[in-house]
Amino acid sequence: MNEPSDEIDVSRRAFLQAATTALFAAGIVGCGAPDSSQNNAIPEAGLTSETPTANVQRITDKLFSVSGGAKLKADEALPFVVPTTNEPGVLLRDKGGKLLAMSARCTHVGCVVVWKSEAQHLACPCHNSQFDLSGKVLGGPALKPLPQWKAETKGDDAIVSI
Repeated sequence: MNEPSDEIDVSRRAFLQAATTALFAAGIVGCGAPDSSQNNAIPEAGLTSETPTANVQRITDKLFSVSGGAKLKADEALPFVVPTTNEPGVLLRDKGGKLLAMSARCTHVGCVVVWKSEAQHLACPCHNSQFDLSGKVLGGPALKPLPQWKAETKGDDAIVSI
């Protein structure tokens, strides 16, 4: 006969989501602890401590400046971290010159997507979901697009509103 216990039944998906969130916050997901000489990297699957992120300055809780964001060339990407939430984001400039900003967190299970310049899309290194420049899903398992944020230029910087 099984006696009641104080153990909590956690689904695999709930466990992995909680673990990913906790490890991202601790800065050690995917590739291990970041190199202390590179403080501004997103140490997540597919990225390393060598991956630079943009310098970001908070303006308000939902508005911030991404240094050098306005200088992006067509088909380039610039990763950044939202200063108030530590959420990974990415700035992109499409072939028409439009500046785009969006969450870099895959909508499947939350890994950080990376820019694949040769294929001209964002890809999730965990389960290979693919997203176009506007965040639309090109291939699953993700079903939802990446959340979009408003981006505009101000001098050499990009102003992003979430």
